Amino acid sequence: MVKKLKEQAYSFINLDEAMQDEVYAQENKYYKKWGVSWVYRWMTNSIEIKRLMNNEPDILEIYKEYQKIQKQN
Repeated sequence: MVKKLKEQAYSFINLDEAMQDEVYAQENKYYKKWGVSWVYRWMTNSIEIKRLMNNEPDILEIYKEYQKIQKQN
């Protein structure tokens, strides 16, 4: 996989360097069980982030059904 990524001009840094990125210092404004997708953290346009988040489907009913199935197993 690394070879393929390098062929596509990806570069790699160590974890210490990666953790210096300002994205990891962002305030966490989402405190519910599953948290916010990291895709949003990498976006720079806050208006677009809010628009996309508001358009996400409500999966509460699906999650409730999933919980029922888990309890049966």
